[in-house]
Amino acid sequence: MVYLRELRYKDLSQSVIIIISLTQFDDIMNYIDWLNYKDLEYRQGILYFVNLNTLDIAEKYGTPIYVINEQMIRKRYKEVKEIT
Repeated sequence: MVYLRELRYKDLSQSVIIIISLTQFDDIMNYIDWLNYKDLEYRQGILYFVNLNTLDIAEKYGTPIYVINEQMIRKRYKEVKEIT
C-alpha cells in the first residue's frame, strides 16, 4: 500500500510530494498509527511535526528541508540499547 500526498505550501512556488510506502506495516499499523509513530499529525488539513506547523517551518527555512526529532532519536536509541 502506498499513500501519495501532495502538499502545496502557501506563498511558495514549490510543492512537496510525500510518498509513504506502508507495505511492511499493512498488517501491523494503519496510516494514522504510522503518522503518530513519526510524531506527525494533521490538524485542519495542515501537517504538524512534533507540534510544529510544517508550513511555518517551510516558510521560515525554505524547502526542501529535513527535520528530525532529537527526543525520538534518543528514545529509539534507548529502546535498541535495552534489547541488546
